[in-house]
Parts: sequence; C-alpha cells; structure tokens
Amino acid sequence: MTKSWLTEAIEKVDPKEDIAIIENPVASQYLDNLLIHSYRTTIRQSLRKTGFNYEPTKNPKTELELSYKLWRSLMFMLLDANIIFYRGTLSAQSDGWMLHNDFFLSLTNECDPKVVFEVLGNSRFAGYSPELRIDKVPEDYYQIALSSGNGASWGYYDDSYIKKQIQKAISISAEMYEFTMDGLLDKDSIGQFLTMAYEVYESY
Repeated sequence: MTKSWLTEAIEKVDPKEDIAIIENPVASQYLDNLLIHSYRTTIRQSLRKTGFNYEPTKNPKTELELSYKLWRSLMFMLLDANIIFYRGTLSAQSDGWMLHNDFFLSLTNECDPKVVFEVLGNSRFAGYSPELRIDKVPEDYYQIALSSGNGASWGYYDDSYIKKQIQKAISISAEMYEFTMDGLLDKDSIGQFLTMAYEVYESY
C-alpha cells in the first residue's frame, strides 16, 4: 500500500527535537509556485522602478508561516544602502491571500516631538497602531514602524487587483521614504506625509 505524505513525513522527524513541523508537500509546492510564478515579475518590476536597492535580486525563496493552516510567504524589501525602509510580505494559503506592509520611518532628534506624537496618535492608524523606538543615534533618533494588512479569499478579486495592491504599496512606500530622507517632518509637511501614508497604511 502506498504511504501517505503524512506517514512519510513523520518517519523523517528527528525524535531528538522538541517540535516537528509537517507540511503537505503537494500543497506547499502549489502555494510556492503560485507566489513565485504569478507575482514575482510584478514584485521585481515594482521594486526596480523605485530606483532603490531591493531584495530579492535573484531567485526569491518562500517561507513557512506558523499557523493553524498552511501559509507560504514571499518577502521583499526596499533599502537605502543597506538600511531597510520598506518590507512587504505576500502570503498564500488554500483559501486566500494576504499582503502585509511595513514602513520604517526614521526621524532625527531635531524633529519636533509633537510631530512624532501626531503620527503615533493619528486616528486613521488606530486599527494597526504605529510603534515607536528611540535610538541614541542622532540621525535615527525616532524610529516609527507603520504597518498594514490587506487580503481576501481567492476569487473575490482577480490577479490584477492583487498586483495593483503590490505595486501601490511599493510605490507609495518609496515616495514616503523620499519625502523623509532628511529625517525631518514639521507642522507644514506632516499633512502631506500622512496623505501619502493613508494610501497604504490607513487601517481604521
């Protein structure tokens, strides 16, 4: 009798380990192919179009997300030199997809704290509140992470919608970074920055 994929996977588990993670190889391969073959070109072209450094530059690799269902994810990033300022993660499972975006805003210690508080306390980010970290490096004193998530069941939207969401997230995040490259925001520029951010990171 032919062994099931589960039986074969269990036989390969190292009993010395404290935990075993078992994936259906057929389902895992299907999701990997879906992520890479359907969206790799859109992701790479969108990253390249910004003019910034980006990853992955060659063959992308998917990763397992720990969940009650099998999720496979493809991560991509924008960098200035070696500093990441945008990270996107496109995830897929049998029932649907999710695009998660993270933007890392660095502001100098010369930035008015009231502007920092305006970003942190903005009501339109209430559903996914920004996170603040303080660094002692003057040029990156305030570090604010903005995050958002968008997804749906397969078939609810077509591929073109998903690709447009990827393109918009990458493009807007690059514009946000260019707008704040000097590490400064003030009462005159905060409104323009927030208008850009709302395009992707509004979560309320």
